[in-house]
Amino acid sequence: MQNLTMGAVAISDDHPQPGASVTVSATVTNTGALALDRVVVAFYDGDPDAGGILIDTVALPGILAAGYTATLTTTYTILPIEGRRQLVAVADPYDQIAEADETDNRASLFAFGPDLELVGVAVDHWGGSQVGLTALIHNIGTTASPATTIAYRWEAITGTLAVTDTVPPLEAGQAITLTTPWDYGALAQGSYSLAAMVNEGEADFAEVFMVNNQAFLTLEVLPDLAVSPLYLWTGTLPDGRVAITATVYNFGSAASPPVEATFYVDEALTDVARLQTVVLPSLVPGGQAVITATWDAPTWGEHTFYLAVDPGWTVRETTRSNNLAGVSGASACMALQGDVNCSCQVDAQDLQAVADRWRQRAGDPGWDPRFDLDGDGDVDVADVLRVAAAWGDRCP
Repeated sequence: MQNLTMGAVAISDDHPQPGASVTVSATVTNTGALALDRVVVAFYDGDPDAGGILIDTVALPGILAAGYTATLTTTYTILPIEGRRQLVAVADPYDQIAEADETDNRASLFAFGPDLELVGVAVDHWGGSQVGLTALIHNIGTTASPATTIAYRWEAITGTLAVTDTVPPLEAGQAITLTTPWDYGALAQGSYSLAAMVNEGEADFAEVFMVNNQAFLTLEVLPDLAVSPLYLWTGTLPDGRVAITATVYNFGSAASPPVEATFYVDEALTDVARLQTVVLPSLVPGGQAVITATWDAPTWGEHTFYLAVDPGWTVRETTRSNNLAGVSGASACMALQGDVNCSCQVDAQDLQAVADRWRQRAGDPGWDPRFDLDGDGDVDVADVLRVAAAWGDRCP
């Protein structure tokens, strides 16, 4: 009895560069009772019965004894042909050996073609329940990948569909960062798992490797307390004290509990620079609160004022990058009554500055309470007289 049985087909590199060459190998075993010579294996690109192209025919030198296995190899150059390739090895392709079983003379391997790798996924919180799901997708295959879909599902790859997006065609080696807008709606505060999958179920094209088509991420439904320099301002009170006012927002999708907010001067988050700590009330999603602190004994010169929301990190938030803000150029020079330009003396320049704002009222564009020396909500003759009364005064 004579018989040859094909074993596994393998390649030396499963992710070569387009145009590169790889080694294709196949094992053949003499499963008959007699030694055989003239053992030949043919390698094809594609099924030879369906138009597959012959790569090479390799003959085993010498005799293959009964029960022994040999490995034959050839070289294959990656062709710029779209799609996955099927490499087929056929023993005794020309039927030179009379075998007991002709059905075990063939083995094959699917290789190459497009291979999408979902490198990573992340959540970008935009405010409230609005987020961007960001995915980095890389075609590490040898040919271009057609357009496909990325699907996000709750909990697992087989979970309920949450949202989808279109992935455009990618050339071999090309990567893309895709941001999918999503409103996840009303969810209780907590952490939720999402599974992402590209080309789910090979619905749009065949791939050799699918294990790298998936990734997982966590959606945090939390408050997000935020302060910005755009909503942090200062003003000098008529008695020379400095008022610092801020609007704090909750950009998250869960309510925030009452929490401390601390104002600082010139240096943030240090005890020696702390001005005042206030309690921020609970804020619903999208809510806001205005808080104010005063610097009762301002020192001379230009200063920078800071606000840190929850400096003790007592509240879990989606991000803490927006919990600290500062505003520069704020002045505490009004400790010298009438010195509105902070020159350390009351002179004609101060008088002119107040006169230039004649009849301005609180709420007018460009309103600055620094020039309302009597604090009555407008700039009038009473404010000019206060500057005149302090004419010539200098810093101590």
